[in-house]
Amino acid sequence: MKILVVPVFIGLLALNAWLFLIRPKKPWTERVSFVLQLVGIYTLGLGILAQTDLFRDVGGLGEEMTSPNLFEFAAGNLRFLGIIFVISSMAFTTSASGPGFLVLVVYAPALFAYAAFHLLIVMPLAYIPYVIASVPIDAVLHSTTDFTLSRDGSALHMKAFVAENAVSLKSFLVALPALVLAVSGKMFALYKRNRPER
Repeated sequence: MKILVVPVFIGLLALNAWLFLIRPKKPWTERVSFVLQLVGIYTLGLGILAQTDLFRDVGGLGEEMTSPNLFEFAAGNLRFLGIIFVISSMAFTTSASGPGFLVLVVYAPALFAYAAFHLLIVMPLAYIPYVIASVPIDAVLHSTTDFTLSRDGSALHMKAFVAENAVSLKSFLVALPALVLAVSGKMFALYKRNRPER
């Protein structure tokens, strides 16, 4: 099974490159900005979710979803989708009827659409940025030195702080540059479009 993960992932990356970078007939700044926005919004959302009880109660989920190891990354994302589907299945076994049940019927196709979007688009686009963001985080965690900030008798050990918040920090390291570059690309395109002819 593991041997299939790498070729499938490369195929999905190629599909995304074709969908977002090759096929559209728009300027490069718009094509790349869209991909960066998608990655930035997803990783920002994941960073926020990492601070909730969902990620704390399901041990290692956030670490897997941001792992530089492709197999762990895939397993974590599949586990995340599995949790969403299990919770949704509980909603469908309710004895409630009426308008609430109709909302659930409409919700089901949306859930499958999101799962497909997550697996086919989000995961391949987010993996490489997470690999890059893992480099400085892993460097800090494996550093031979540690710094402590102290104030009013309380101390903050930097290595322990990074270890405890690694998922959020990785997501921040991906989301901030991605969103800044996306906005910069849009500003550049706007400036270029509105520049007076000479």
